[in-house]
Amino acid sequence: MPFCKSNKDGENRMTKDLKMLMKKNKFELEKKTKHYRWRHKVTGVLLRTSSTPTDKNAIRQIQRDIKKLLGAVA
Repeated sequence: MPFCKSNKDGENRMTKDLKMLMKKNKFELEKKTKHYRWRHKVTGVLLRTSSTPTDKNAIRQIQRDIKKLLGAVA
């Protein structure tokens, strides 16, 4: 049994949480392969994340990365 259940579109909960976090912090998806490449709309900073984060700790690590790049997390 997988840790993260997929919804009807095949997107798991962690991926959905990641997309919401990035949108909230003004990042837009630039490229989608095995990893997502996000670009900040205001500063143009690039951030790469896994396309399938496995747990809440992965989301927290991404929040730390955003804080390092931008100085704050929304």
